[in-house]
Order: sequence, then C-alpha cells, then structure tokens
Amino acid sequence: LASWHDTLRRAVALQPEHLSAYSLIVEPDTPFATWQREGRLSLPTEETDVAMFEAGIAVLTAAGYEHYEVSNFARPGQRSRHNQIYWRNEPYLGFGPSAVSYLGGVRAANVRSLSRYLEAVARGERPVETAERIEGALEMGETMMVGLRLLEGMEHARFRERFGVPPEAVYGEQIRRLVAAGLLRADDARLSLTHQGLLFANDVMAEFLP
Repeated sequence: LASWHDTLRRAVALQPEHLSAYSLIVEPDTPFATWQREGRLSLPTEETDVAMFEAGIAVLTAAGYEHYEVSNFARPGQRSRHNQIYWRNEPYLGFGPSAVSYLGGVRAANVRSLSRYLEAVARGERPVETAERIEGALEMGETMMVGLRLLEGMEHARFRERFGVPPEAVYGEQIRRLVAAGLLRADDARLSLTHQGLLFANDVMAEFLP
C-alpha cells in the first residue's frame, strides 16, 4: 500500500491528462500464472486491493482528476474518447493480430499469429478467427454491463433509444435487489453504481448478463 501511495504521488507529479488504474488480473498460461502457482508472485490481499483502489480515488480526485469510469481518471475535458466507445457498447474496428472488432452487431476476433494474419491479408481475406453475433438479451446485458462502468451510469433515455424499452422493463428485479443492497443508485434519469457498488462492480454487472 505504501508503494502504491508513492506511485500515485509520482504519477500526479508528471501531470498527465489521463490515468488508468487497474488491478492486476493473472491470466492463465502466462509467466505470472506460473510464478503464482510456484509461490514466486506475491499479490495483495483482497483487503489491501480495496485499500489501494480507494487510495487511488482519494489521491487522484484531490489532485483535480475526474473519476469518470471505474478505473479511469481524467483532467476536465480529457476523457478517453476511444474507451468511451467500448463503455457505450458502440461499433469499433480493430486491426492487427488478436484485435477485436464490433461492427454490424457482430464481434469478431482476428487470428493471434502474426504470420497467419499477414498471409490472410496478402490473400485479400479478412484475418478473422472467431465471430459472434451479439443481439437480443446478450446485447442488452452487455450494454448495461459496460455502461455501468461509467460513473454517470446508464441513462434511461439512451437504453430506451437503443432497445425501445427502459432498463426497468427488462431488469426490474435485478435493479430493485441491487438498490436495496446499496450497490446501485436509481433515479428518474439514470442507473449508476454507488461507492459500495464500485467495490463490487464485477458482481453488479454480472447481474445483467443472460
């Protein structure tokens, strides 16, 4: 935790326009996963992880950064336009090996191998390895999930414009349960995470997936 406070102090001193602060996720089949299995990687406890998250919010907002997404902070007017496309579940194109695109309701991932990617492009083919159509309940659920990552939350009007119904018409039970648990805030305009909800953001968002 002391090291994290020092990192935050040094980061603020550099005066960047934007900061992202994510907890480490150890992915399978990586050196970190091997080191963790062998006891060579020391990770923070859950309590320390929470303390680090809250310290990041406190230090960065005190330094004038807007906490506008679960893990992202920006100077006024400097939000990431790129990432806001993801958080609003809007179309995007990805280029290069492993890149993901979401266009026309289809999410497609390119091949991971650089050589296979180059060979496909040379043949005039799309170097896509997997593709999945995102529609119906899955599209609604993913839109809610990523939208709640923004601290401004999911606007009823935006959800209604996209799907023809307000969020309560689809997720009334989940919303009532999460509001009662103090994890979600609901008003006439939007749904958004409470501070407690930020700490359990993944659990809250999972409630909206089919």
